[in-house]
Amino acid sequence: MTLYLLCATEAEEGNLQKKLIDIKLPKKSHYTLGYLSAGLVIQDNQKMLLPYTEITHRYKIRRQKMRSTYHTTPSEFQDLTIGEPVVHFNNGIGRYLGIEKRPNNMGVPSEFFLIEYAENSKLYVPINQANLISKYIGSGEESPRLHTIGSTRWKKTRETTEKAILGYAHELLQIHAHRTLSGGFAFSSDSEDMWLFEEEFPFIETEDQLSAIASIKVDMQSAKSMDRLICGDVGYGKTEVAMRAAFKAVIDGHKQVAVLVPTTVLAMQHFENFTDRMSNFPVNVGVLSRFFKRKGNARNN
Repeated sequence: MTLYLLCATEAEEGNLQKKLIDIKLPKKSHYTLGYLSAGLVIQDNQKMLLPYTEITHRYKIRRQKMRSTYHTTPSEFQDLTIGEPVVHFNNGIGRYLGIEKRPNNMGVPSEFFLIEYAENSKLYVPINQANLISKYIGSGEESPRLHTIGSTRWKKTRETTEKAILGYAHELLQIHAHRTLSGGFAFSSDSEDMWLFEEEFPFIETEDQLSAIASIKVDMQSAKSMDRLICGDVGYGKTEVAMRAAFKAVIDGHKQVAVLVPTTVLAMQHFENFTDRMSNFPVNVGVLSRFFKRKGNARNN
């Protein structure tokens, strides 16, 4: 009988040799790298496989590692409202029903996110697994169809989406490389109209707003192609930052500007805000959505 002692790493092998130094092993004994959750004997070949875990009784739980980029900020869950759709990483789209307190698998009272799926199925997600849940963000305004727990539909959707994202990322890299080589349009420094437009802002800018606006102006006045992302929570003045960049492009660069938004409601809100904000300047503001025809949707200011 040949004995094979399986160790997952060289460090485990060294440790096991120290543990077995006073034990007389069979003459045909070999240390080899590998992993098994339990030992076995192959009688036909007279071989015995004894893993490190059988000796130490420290078994590994082999789970697929979640990507570290999946996370959800605690503040996002404070914004969740009962009844709205959410996405669970492993089970797909469900409906958030709130937080419920119940015993966990050890019988200890714990808090769980309660999510409803198709066919009235319920999923209890422990609070410490909050990283698996995120808000549902769809391209339309209608409520999404709930997924069925255990079905392959969500897995196929996720795999297809991941492939599409990789293709999209490749395309973005190509576009970025082309834009870098071709360069950008260098806008002039601020005109008098730009100063007046900024003076008409009815609020005191925050430090973050002023910093973002200044950085954008540096980008716009450079010959390099602009590549900037402005992030901020709701109500922190991102729209004003975008308005100033759009106004500068129109007034100082004589360009047309398109503001893309995900919903028709947001399109109308921006249309009204841009129209009101730029009403004292020679800027034409219009809106295009499924609720408007191509003609007669612009206001001349």
